[in-house]
Amino acid sequence: MERTRAGLKAMREGIGDAFFLGCSSVFGPTFGLVDGLRTGSDISPTMDFYRTRCLQNGGNFYLNKNIVQNDADYLVLRNKFDEDPDDAKVGNKFGGTTSLAEAKMWADYVALFGGIKVSSDNLVLLRDERKELLRNALSYKTCDRFIPLDLWDHAKDKEDAFNIMLGENEDGIYLVLFNWEEGPLEISLSGLPDQIDSISDEKNETLDNYRKGQVTLALASHTSKILKINGEVSFDQCRKSIKPTFKSFP
Repeated sequence: MERTRAGLKAMREGIGDAFFLGCSSVFGPTFGLVDGLRTGSDISPTMDFYRTRCLQNGGNFYLNKNIVQNDADYLVLRNKFDEDPDDAKVGNKFGGTTSLAEAKMWADYVALFGGIKVSSDNLVLLRDERKELLRNALSYKTCDRFIPLDLWDHAKDKEDAFNIMLGENEDGIYLVLFNWEEGPLEISLSGLPDQIDSISDEKNETLDNYRKGQVTLALASHTSKILKINGEVSFDQCRKSIKPTFKSFP
């Protein structure tokens, strides 16, 4: 640990005021020396990797902007049809099978909770609909605070990712819903604070089924949805009062 700290300190002094990202580094020795820290393992263009990296980063929510800026890893939105076949030589880094909806799940997560937004795709080869996912992810500011609202219901194993994330940036408060299951998932939110005026989706359209205190949404398998909370309400009010319940379908 002392050698690691000494090496990182020398790098910190050499970098000066520039942003220092501790990529896949050991957590403890980096604290106080790096600005950002990878909070999960490497990403690859498969659903299993998306799910596990969201779980790892979300589970380390308490570090974000308190100790370091969490980094969930690159935006990886390609599958095998967005690659040069001659480049597909590095194991699971290429030849992915992710659907557009699955790629959107990772894009939505990184957009608000992933930290630094860097793409590892070849943008020349990336199809237009996946380029649009990248543009959308870059349009959101990274959250200064976030937490899984279903923290105590998940993380039982590496595939047990969170279904609902609450986050806040300078533009407001967001709820992002994820369905990692193979079938549809119904998510009901109760206990919504009275100060909430409305809840809108990615298209800035108000949810018709929002009623004071509650809303229910249905997500198809392997999809996600970004919601914005509108009104004079705080992150902590939402964190303490919103209660999610889930109903799965075969």
